[in-house]
Amino acid sequence: MPRYVLDENIVADERRKLEAAGLSLQQIGIEIPEVRSDAEVIRYLHRENRMTFITRNVADFYRRRYCHARYCLLCLDVSVYEIAQVTLQLLRHLQLNTMAKRMGKVVRATKKHIWFWALHTEKQQRMALVLPIRKRKRRRY
Repeated sequence: MPRYVLDENIVADERRKLEAAGLSLQQIGIEIPEVRSDAEVIRYLHRENRMTFITRNVADFYRRRYCHARYCLLCLDVSVYEIAQVTLQLLRHLQLNTMAKRMGKVVRATKKHIWFWALHTEKQQRMALVLPIRKRKRRRY
């Protein structure tokens, strides 16, 4: 069963990039036609287990009250054509790289920063959206 749900506002090109990276996806309005409003999205996530919902709708979904142990909301404040790149960066981030680390969080991401609310916390937290630099192996000549 797919663990990633895309909002209807994610374009097909970006969906293809995410699928090519190995994510198993469902999209609101396509594989999930019964969900038609933001409130229905939240109800759907409550019914399912351990889902990550990806949206560009920051204004409606980046809310502390949506923190829940059964899902994660990724609210991407980026251009339509940067969704896949930023999503993959988020999913590789050391504090978000496993399902267990993501559950209970509502995340807002730009190209440079991540803000998030976590379950049972009072303050919004912030971190940089950078990947750790991997050490290159030295070539032996």
